[in-house]
Amino acid sequence: MTKKKIKVLFIAKNIPVPGMYSSRVIMEIAQRISTFCDVTFLYPKEKVPPGFQLLKKYRPIYKLKSWNCEGYDIAIYPYPRIPFKTFSYKAWNKLSDKGKSFYQRKGPYDLIHAHYLLPDGYLAYLFSKYYKLPYIITIRNADIKHLKILASSSSDFKKAGLVIRNAACVLSLNSAYKRYIDDLFSVDSLIIPHGLDDSVFARNNKTSGNIVSITTIGEAIKRKNIDWVIRGVKSYSGSEKIKLNVIGDGPLLTELKKIAGADERINFYGKLPHDKVLDKLRQSDIFALPSFDETFGMVYLEAAANQNAIIGLLNEGVWGIFENDIEMLFCINEKNFQELLHEIINNKKKRMELAEMAYKKAVHLNWANISKKYEALYKETIGQIT
Repeated sequence: MTKKKIKVLFIAKNIPVPGMYSSRVIMEIAQRISTFCDVTFLYPKEKVPPGFQLLKKYRPIYKLKSWNCEGYDIAIYPYPRIPFKTFSYKAWNKLSDKGKSFYQRKGPYDLIHAHYLLPDGYLAYLFSKYYKLPYIITIRNADIKHLKILASSSSDFKKAGLVIRNAACVLSLNSAYKRYIDDLFSVDSLIIPHGLDDSVFARNNKTSGNIVSITTIGEAIKRKNIDWVIRGVKSYSGSEKIKLNVIGDGPLLTELKKIAGADERINFYGKLPHDKVLDKLRQSDIFALPSFDETFGMVYLEAAANQNAIIGLLNEGVWGIFENDIEMLFCINEKNFQELLHEIINNKKKRMELAEMAYKKAVHLNWANISKKYEALYKETIGQIT
């Protein structure tokens, strides 16, 4: 007898939209949980005042209609949004007739999973209130940044609180987000990180010989702090032979090359296909990316799955997923980053211990285990009425 699948509505603004770059991590989650879930997608499409559609930010979505993405039909829910950061959702207070029509055609659902606090979570709240079904909300970096600029008396903040307090479960992607949300709204959120595919893993594949190979991967923009990594390598004057692989492209690439100067230990590769990125990580001993404003950072997990000792930034990305000084190192500023980098270049034993422990943590974060966490959470959530 075929086991009945859980019917889930994913409300997600962070999915690949035609003409716009977006992470495909939500599509990955949908595909991974497809063994026990039937997932339908709903994309909240903002309606803006006349004239704003001429702005570059709004052009790709202004005439956007339903589309297919990786085998999923993506439906659209238009909602009113005022283009100001502090009261964007003030004019939105009810579920539209289009929303009810969508639900009647595609539903009913067992639960809703909203992948951003606003607008996704508020739409989930409206569906939940009207149809009496539970919803889960995932908190991301953009949500935290939005909350930090809002006064507690603002309409957006009140809507955010309404969403969080009525959710069957609140998910955070790392410990810093959990602590912030839990303290602000007096909830106990759950951490479920993203997962890794088995094909990413590799052991004992280092080919750098007596050279300590360091890799950094990211867009050449300020928040990635790739300049810290370059200066950290340039300032190293110890006895170890080292090299740095800088992978990625972006507006600050020329500036980063100027910082590197004529240092022959530093190599720029530009943007590489994912399989080539993994090849570099497999040959690398240290992965360094002291980036801030990271929602999660899959590249840290991929570096761990390829036995790299890893340095990141405190309270960012995978902070709280990896244990500090045991599975990964977390710096507090550029000076501290350089100290940690130079320490693990010089200390092979420490470097290898970090790499081994990071690998073991990555094994626990494969998609098979993460999918089981979602399955247990969804089954527990079904039957709860918000």
